[in-house]
Amino acid sequence: MLQYSLLSGRFGNVPNAVPRKKGGDHSLTPIRVSSENVTTRKKQDSVGSEMIQLTEQLRLLTSELCSVKTKLNYLTQSISNTNERMDDIMYIIAITNEKIKYLEKLDEDVQNLQVTVSQLQNELKIQAQ
Repeated sequence: MLQYSLLSGRFGNVPNAVPRKKGGDHSLTPIRVSSENVTTRKKQDSVGSEMIQLTEQLRLLTSELCSVKTKLNYLTQSISNTNERMDDIMYIIAITNEKIKYLEKLDEDVQNLQVTVSQLQNELKIQAQ
């Protein structure tokens, strides 16, 4: 293709030159501002349906998150109730352990008293003879 080269300043074959368009140069033609006589493509329809789908998905996700939040609140309350019951049970166990220790001491005292009674009975027998 024969074109003017800015580098060399003369006409000649320029490699990788961009060919000129048929019909002339339209670079100075103003761009149409209004959309008169312009047909719209169905791209708007597809964008609108995508937005509707995304909105519906967001609604579903919001609903699922609300459900998860409700379940977490229920579980948190259940755990709190369980902890309160465990505290009550631990208190009862501590009291029961104290009672067991007291009863074991009483049992030991009873056994000691039985040994003392037995010794005194033997002494009485010896003195009676």
